[in-house]
Amino acid sequence: MTILIIILIVVAVIFIINYNGNKHDEEMRKLAEQKKTTQSSLSQHNINNKIMDAVHAMGDGQNAQYWEGFKRRKPNEAKAIVAASRLNMDYLSDKDAFEVVSTFLRWSENTGKPISKLKDDTIAQLSEFLNEVSFEMLESKLKNEIPKEAKTFNISPNHTVGYFMLIYLREAQNRQSKTSVPTGDIRSLVEQLLDTVFTHEMKAKMNEDMAYVFGSLVVDMVKSGDVDPQLQMMLSSMTIQNIKMMNKLYESGKVDKNEFDQILEETLDKFAHQF
Repeated sequence: MTILIIILIVVAVIFIINYNGNKHDEEMRKLAEQKKTTQSSLSQHNINNKIMDAVHAMGDGQNAQYWEGFKRRKPNEAKAIVAASRLNMDYLSDKDAFEVVSTFLRWSENTGKPISKLKDDTIAQLSEFLNEVSFEMLESKLKNEIPKEAKTFNISPNHTVGYFMLIYLREAQNRQSKTSVPTGDIRSLVEQLLDTVFTHEMKAKMNEDMAYVFGSLVVDMVKSGDVDPQLQMMLSSMTIQNIKMMNKLYESGKVDKNEFDQILEETLDKFAHQF
């Protein structure tokens, strides 16, 4: 089940990036079909180059005349792009400003969301992904997709949807790490875990010393994330899954490990005394 979730999330990340490219490509194909000239259809690369030439023709490429014109025409979108990109657009060249603007306009159009909501909605979506897969996996996938998008649209890698998603991914991770888990919740989770460990069958076969030794091995697995093969044969699949989830919490940065260790030991003592 976990592997399926990971696959679906990775596919979703790729879809978010590639959907923008696919829809744009479709529009460009329709445009090419309408132009009945003797010349062969221009490639996406050549089309973007011609657009860039037109942008450069507006000025010397350093005075950001394109951005000034865009701010006058669409002040709300301009304000939203500054907030979402975190760039000082006034200091960008015409080429760079055009690339950033076109990326956010394309992103907004293809998702059906205003630019002002792209950042928060994307961070929320990535935060959900981080509950299921590692930051490193998502980061790697985005880094792999950025060059493809840059080549498709003939723009700088730092001006792609994938690049801005990478920034939002890091912010999503920072937000999660700053969210601490209450002590009561940790204690409740540990108790639920040990409840699944010490079944009625286990209690019938163990005394207090045996229970403490067995429970200590489970606690070690929670801390290390390594599942002992012999213990795995004695525990249910649900218990193994819970141990792995507890390890993710232990390593998440959302909890104080010293406090977590103390809760594990205190709860284990409490359960062992029941034998």
